[in-house]
Amino acid sequence: ECFEGILHNLHVSPSDSSSDSLRIAEQCISHRLFSMTLVEQDRCVCSASSEPLTFDQYIFYTSVSYLTDRHAADQSLTFATLLQQATSSLRPCPATEEKKCHG
Repeated sequence: ECFEGILHNLHVSPSDSSSDSLRIAEQCISHRLFSMTLVEQDRCVCSASSEPLTFDQYIFYTSVSYLTDRHAADQSLTFATLLQQATSSLRPCPATEEKKCHG
């Protein structure tokens, strides 16, 4: 949380009191060095998927104990796979009401 606060303070220009106090992402050191663009999209076993949601984020939170427990259980899993499993959504199937998921 401290690191996130530091990045936010670098992002906000304290000397500029105008409405443009937030620097443009291309000029902002926080965005250039630490920002990542994430695409979030829910997918179900029935092949239904939600619309992709794209956003920028400095820090990505996940459960370290989940990652270490899963890796201990199956050491063949890559770090990317572990992250994907740790962040899997528990949201309902994105299929419309007319097309109920049975998966």
